[in-house]
Amino acid sequence: MVRRILFRACGRAIHYSPRRQGCSPVWRAGASLSHRPPSAHKRSRLRAAVTIPQAKQPIHPVFLLILSVTILYRFMKSPFRSHIRPFIQKHKLQPLVDVLLFSVIIYFFHWLWWSGGLKHFLKEFAFFTETEEFLAHQVAVPAAWIMEHLLNYPLKMLNNTLYLPNHSSVAVEGACSGLKQFYEWTLLMILFPGPWKKKIWYIPLGLLIIHLDNIIRIVILSVIAVHWPAHWDFIHMWILRPFFYVVIFILWVIWVEKIKNPEKISPPSSG
Repeated sequence: MVRRILFRACGRAIHYSPRRQGCSPVWRAGASLSHRPPSAHKRSRLRAAVTIPQAKQPIHPVFLLILSVTILYRFMKSPFRSHIRPFIQKHKLQPLVDVLLFSVIIYFFHWLWWSGGLKHFLKEFAFFTETEEFLAHQVAVPAAWIMEHLLNYPLKMLNNTLYLPNHSSVAVEGACSGLKQFYEWTLLMILFPGPWKKKIWYIPLGLLIIHLDNIIRIVILSVIAVHWPAHWDFIHMWILRPFFYVVIFILWVIWVEKIKNPEKISPPSSG
């Protein structure tokens, strides 16, 4: 009886091995209970005896993205928006509405990228991985050149990793390539109202500025790694990474205030 209970406990432990943390379903719990696992026939009977609730299939991230874009587009064209426009203009709430729309788009894409499974889905395509590696290389090479030729730091670069003095190094990986911010900026500009003739040239300009900001970010992190390595994690996580979104916000403000609908200055009346 005791042996059967132990075997059932082992069967549960094997079946519930944490796949999300990278652990493969190997024989872990059984090793502490017995010198050898039960036979394959007994394991199959034990697993059949345990009722496992089936996990629900998550909503496909691409479907979520298309659905959100469709809903937002329909809202922009809906009669309801034309009804509330006079109220917004009367109380001068348009800047608040624009900031709210900006925040919703940025936050939703950030959630979709990390929690909604969009990045995991894109990683199944070789083009996405190759683009990440290409952009990471385009960030690492200029950053290494600035560190070596402008700031006079002796370094070596290998596989997008900057080996710096004081036995420190900064690796520019795919997550540091800025590709997520590229997608985020492009989606923001596509969804936000404005003339397409101006979006065609302003979107690439914003991508270039975001890329330059990423190069400067890696240079600053390399200097921090040499002189203040104890503060590297804090500056990386809480200062320079959020600065990406400060740059995107500034670009968006310029778009709204200066480019999308520039104020027409009426000529002074004569006499």
